[in-house]
Amino acid sequence: MNHMSLPAVIVICATGGAIGAWLRVVVRDECVARGIPSWRAIVAINLFGSLVAGAFIQLEMWSMLWSFVVAGLLGGFTTFSSMCLDIVVQWQSGRKRDSVVILTSTMVCSPIVAAIGTIHHASSMSSMTASAAGAAPPPCANDRLRHHCAGLMLIAIGGGAGSALRIGTMLGCDRLAIAPWVATLIVNVIGSAIATFVFRSLMSLNRDGAPIYDHPRMVSTERLLILGFCGGLTTMSTLAVEIASAWALDAVHGLAIALTSVAAGLCAAILGWRIAALRFPAKT
Repeated sequence: MNHMSLPAVIVICATGGAIGAWLRVVVRDECVARGIPSWRAIVAINLFGSLVAGAFIQLEMWSMLWSFVVAGLLGGFTTFSSMCLDIVVQWQSGRKRDSVVILTSTMVCSPIVAAIGTIHHASSMSSMTASAAGAAPPPCANDRLRHHCAGLMLIAIGGGAGSALRIGTMLGCDRLAIAPWVATLIVNVIGSAIATFVFRSLMSLNRDGAPIYDHPRMVSTERLLILGFCGGLTTMSTLAVEIASAWALDAVHGLAIALTSVAAGLCAAILGWRIAALRFPAKT
C-alpha cells in the first residue's frame, strides 16, 4: 500500500469483491441449469480463481490493480466457506465420497494451478480470456438473467461487506507483523462457521413440521449472508497462492498451512452446523 490510502484500498477491494461474489453466483447457477451439481461448480470456480490469482502474483501488492483483481474480484469470486459448507452438507446427506472429492480436489489442485499460474502468467491470461467467449445460451436464459439481476443487490452488498472485512483483517495483521496466511485463516474460519450456521438454520422446521422461514426470506438471507457476505469474507484463491508460495520455499511449511486451514475451517463449519442444530432440532 505504497501509493494508496487505506480507505481507497478498502473501497476498491470491496467493489471488486461485490462483483466477484455476484459473478460466482451467476456461474454457479448457470452450471446448475446445465445439470452440473452446485458443489462441482464451486470446485471449478475455486480452481479457476486460483489459477488467475497465480497469474497476477507479480503485481505490486496493494496497488490499484492488485487490490481490485486479486484481493477484491478473485477474493469474492472464490470461496472457502462454500467449500466447507458443501463438504458438511454432502457428508450429512450420506454422500461421503463427494465430500472427500470436494476436499481433496480443491485443497490439492488449487495450490497446483496457482503455481502454474505464477509460472505461465502471460500465456494463462490470454488463453483464459479467449475461452470465455462464444458459449451458447441454454433454454430459458432470459428467465435466469432476471433471476441473476434480482439477486444482484443483496449479493453485492454482502460480498462487498465481507470483502471489506477480509481486507481490514489482512491489513490489521500486516501492521501487527502477523503472517498473511494467518489473516486468511481467520476470515476463512469465521466465514465457514457463519455459512453453515445460517444454512442449517434456514433448512429447519418448527414443531409442526413447517419451515421456520418462508421461501422469500430464505432466498434473501442466503443471497445476503451465505453467497454474499461469507463468499466475500472467505477466499480460496488467496489461500491457494499462499500455500503454493510457502511450498516453493519449504514444503513442510506449505503443507502445514494447508492442513491447518482445512482442519480449522472444517471444525468451524461443523461447529456452526451443530449450534444451529441445537437451536432448531427439527430439519428437512
